[in-house]
This record gives sequence, C-alpha cells and structure tokens, in this order.
Amino acid sequence: MDLSTSTAQPQTHPFAAPLIRRWQSISRLHRGLILLVTLRLVIVLLIMLNVLVMPPQMRRGWYLHHGGDQEIMFRLAHSLVDGHPTREVIGLGQPMVMALFIWLTGAQDYFGIVVPLVLINGFVLGGLSVVVLGLLTKHTTKDETTALWAAAIWAVAPLLVYLIFHSSWRWQGFYVPKIGWLNGLSDPPAAFFALLSVAILAGLLDAPMAPSRHQWMALGLSLGAAVVFRVHLLFIVVFLVGYCLVVYGPKVLLWIGIGGLLAYLPQAIYNLVVFQTPFTTGYLSAAASSDTTVSEVLTTLPFHPKHLLDLWALQIAPHPVVIIGLLVISAAVVMSTVSLWKRRGWKEAALLVGAPLSYLLPMLTAWPVVLDPIRFSLPAIPFLIAVVAYSVARLRQML
Repeated sequence: MDLSTSTAQPQTHPFAAPLIRRWQSISRLHRGLILLVTLRLVIVLLIMLNVLVMPPQMRRGWYLHHGGDQEIMFRLAHSLVDGHPTREVIGLGQPMVMALFIWLTGAQDYFGIVVPLVLINGFVLGGLSVVVLGLLTKHTTKDETTALWAAAIWAVAPLLVYLIFHSSWRWQGFYVPKIGWLNGLSDPPAAFFALLSVAILAGLLDAPMAPSRHQWMALGLSLGAAVVFRVHLLFIVVFLVGYCLVVYGPKVLLWIGIGGLLAYLPQAIYNLVVFQTPFTTGYLSAAASSDTTVSEVLTTLPFHPKHLLDLWALQIAPHPVVIIGLLVISAAVVMSTVSLWKRRGWKEAALLVGAPLSYLLPMLTAWPVVLDPIRFSLPAIPFLIAVVAYSVARLRQML
C-alpha cells in the first residue's frame, strides 16, 4: 500500500478557513499587537475580578482605589447637567465624560457611573494604548521587534506592578489602578491623547505623501483633548507644536490650531462663564479675584526648583532600588538619543525621547509630583518603556 496517498489531510472547518486566511494576511507586527491587547485586557479583568487578589483595604468589591479627585470631578459634572457649572480647579475633560453618564443614568454619586468610566479608561483606552505605543515605537526605531517588546512591557505593566508590590498591600493597592488605568480619573485619557499625538507625528515620518490638513486637524484635536483633560500636558503640547513648526513650517499651525481650538471650545466656554476669560485654568483662577494681578496669580503655580530636593528626600533617597532604576532609565535616555539621532535622525529622537522629557523635566519641579510621582509621571511612562526597550536592543546588537 502506498502510504503517501493514504495519509489523511487535516480538515479546516469552512467557517474557520476565512478567519485563518485573514489572520495570516495581517503583518507580524499587527498580529503581535492584537495578541498583546488581548493579554492586557485579560490581566486587568483578572485584577478587577480579584482573581489576582488585591488588598481588601484598597478595594470596594471590584472598585479599586482612586484617590479623591473623582469627587471634585463628579461635582462639576453634576453641575454641568444641572446647567449651573460650579467653580472648580480641575479641567473639563473628565467631568464632561461623567456628565454624559449622569444624564443617561440619573446617578447621584460617583459609584453610579464608575463602571463605564473604568471600562473606557482601563479597557478601551488601555487596550488602544498598547497598539499606539507599538506603532509609535515602530515608526521611530524602524524595528518591529523593539516595537513588540515595548508594547508587551506596557501591556503587562499592571501585572508587573502587582508583583513588585505584592509584599506591600498599601503600595500595591495604590499603584496598580494607576498603571492599569483602572479608575475614572482624568490621568488615563490625558496620557492616551499625549501618546496618540506623538504617534500621529511618528506615522508622518514614513508617509509617502505630504500630510493633509485633515491629519493636522486630527493632531490638533488630540493635543487639545490632552490639555482639556489635564492642563499640565501643555508642556508636551508646546514641544510638539514647536516640532511641527521646525519640521513642516508655519502653514501647518493653522490647521493644528483649528483642531486644538475645537477640542478646547467646551473648556473655553466654561472658563468664560465661571472665570470670565477663555484661556485659563482653575488652578490659576480658583483663588483669583477682580483685583488680583498676573504676578500674584503666577505665584500659585506649583513649580519651584526646591521641590526637586523634596522629591529626592522623600521618594528617591530612602529607596536604593529607585536610585538604581533612575540611573538605568537615564542611561537608556542618553543611549537612545545618541543612537536614534545617528541611525535614524533627530526627528525620531525628538519624538521618542524629547516628547516625554518635555513633559517630565518641568513636572519634576512641581510639588504634586513629590506626593505622587507615579500618577504625575504617567504620560511619560509608556515612552520611557519604549526608550529602555530600544536601548536593550542596541546593547544586544553591540555585544
């Protein structure tokens, strides 16, 4: 008997065959990113369901520790629904999201809308951030393996933080929701739109045609949204607008500005109603009165070099492992800057390394960072993960 003719061939189900062909037609990078998004969603779901057991002192059922700002945001959101906006120090971005769900559900407290907020931040934006970081890293480093490693580390970051702080219930309950974006605060959307803005510009590096005005308006919308959610993202916005001015010329600023103003319009209307000026923030205007001078308002800013010493004394010096980590990150920043500039160009280095530093360096002089360095470093963390991944890849090639 001829065994070669009698060997049974595996049969593919008619329904599965098109799916398999479709999956095989997707590039290696995109297949990897889809799997990593799935992995992140599984990890955060296990955390929310307490399969990965979280300290009971830091959770209420599936609801994890948030921090307190959500009550201010809910108060503003409720006042927007009532038509009588209150005078608050926070940006309007997250309260507008809350207001939508308050209007739909009639919720009278934060717990009545916390479910959709966590689903948006932790699952939708959290999952999309894995893809955005992977594409950003690919366009700047031109290395798919580095892009997948960066996306993978960011995807499992909630699990890594969970394991690192497993022996400390307080810090585990404090930092896992922040890194996993498992809260209803404004930090995750602000960090996402900052990441998306840089990814849009990184994608233009490989574009065969000149960017269209619609692309510039999309960039402006993303930048404006970042500021409306968290005003201190203005640092990275200014940096990226300056980058566009140098690389593409002043003409593109018109379309970026139109997109940014469209995103900022609700905040401008709120500011006019409450503070009588469109371009301000509650952090500057909350304590201001009609006879307050500009110099007096500026004294309310939280930035001062002395806060660097406080940050060192309270958060860095007592923890040798933090010092080692900062030295590793600093070395990776220097190495990535030099390597990217030499191998790819200054534009790639500016986007991957310069963008997060434009935010992080001034924020290190702000007193809120002393109290919660992880939360206020959040917009820079995905970038720094990519920087470290690229540096490790270059070290391996060198060695």
